[in-house]
Amino acid sequence: MEIQKPDPWDIKNGDYKRDYSETNRFLRQQERNRKMRQTILLVGSVALLFGILYGIFYIMTE
Repeated sequence: MEIQKPDPWDIKNGDYKRDYSETNRFLRQQERNRKMRQTILLVGSVALLFGILYGIFYIMTE
């Protein structure tokens, strides 16, 4: 994935009024992806921990 670099500003053409909604949308999508990855990692870690604890207690009761 190649990151597109914006064109240099030309204030004489009114570029200071440039719309950044596309950039903001991209940044919000990146933030959602990061939070989703963190959530999946956290849920997986907790599930693995409880699985190990369950296995230990199961072996101890036998």
